[in-house]
Amino acid sequence: MSQDDSQGSQEEGDTDIVDVSASDEGESLEPISGAQPGPEDGVDEAPYEIPGPAVQPSVPRDAVPASPDSVVETLRRLREDVGQISELSSEEGSIVAAFSLAFLKLMEPLTKALPVDAGVLPPEFGAIEKANVLPKGDLVVLHRGGRMESVDLTDAENRDLLVTVVSDAMPRFNALIARRRSKIENRINFLSSVTKELQSIADSLVEVG
Repeated sequence: MSQDDSQGSQEEGDTDIVDVSASDEGESLEPISGAQPGPEDGVDEAPYEIPGPAVQPSVPRDAVPASPDSVVETLRRLREDVGQISELSSEEGSIVAAFSLAFLKLMEPLTKALPVDAGVLPPEFGAIEKANVLPKGDLVVLHRGGRMESVDLTDAENRDLLVTVVSDAMPRFNALIARRRSKIENRINFLSSVTKELQSIADSLVEVG
């Protein structure tokens, strides 16, 4: 075999086999083997990340000491506030004592206990069955477990509770007074009518006498 024949046979062995089955329909001819993947073959590439700005470490600042004048002024205002708190506390105690006395005088002839809505009481009381305020200024709480608790509303530690209870009880207290007035008015109207009739009968007996 000549050198040219051997080179020709080697070239025929290296030639790719082309699929011509679809060439009649106008489709492109693609080699079956030896094809190199193009960029559209879906080769994933790692995205390029842009580094963010470098975080600068915070530099501690030296604390500037307050001037003696500003410290003295602050202490002076603090002393005034403490003095006012003391005066207000003393005034509040006198008002609460007067309120308790007036509440006792008004409530005692009307009722022995005034209901209080359990929903307005602080959650520290827990589950409450019912609550009543007494004329002397005590709040009696009946818990759902049967335990009974009495709280002195005139105590300095219970002033906020006193305001809450009085705010809730005042409408009932007004209704209680209104019912008492209505009962008295009804009695007066009844007795007045009967008295007039009795006087008329008495005058008639005197004339017949």
